[in-house]
Amino acid sequence: MADTSWKLDQVTEHDLQEVAGAFRSARDKADNRLEPAFEQGETLQRIGFAHADCWFKWFELAVFGGVKP
Repeated sequence: MADTSWKLDQVTEHDLQEVAGAFRSARDKADNRLEPAFEQGETLQRIGFAHADCWFKWFELAVFGGVKP
């Protein structure tokens, strides 16, 4: 099995520029309107999740979660 874990200490400036360039030139950019993490957490709380939070964020990628009582 391949090691797919991120080694953040090995991320280079070139890697960051490549990801940023792909984001800026994405074909679905107009449809992919990103909301601030705070607003997405509020949405999770509004639909009934407790302890809603953003656990990881890197460029446009984020992991949100909460507990549904």
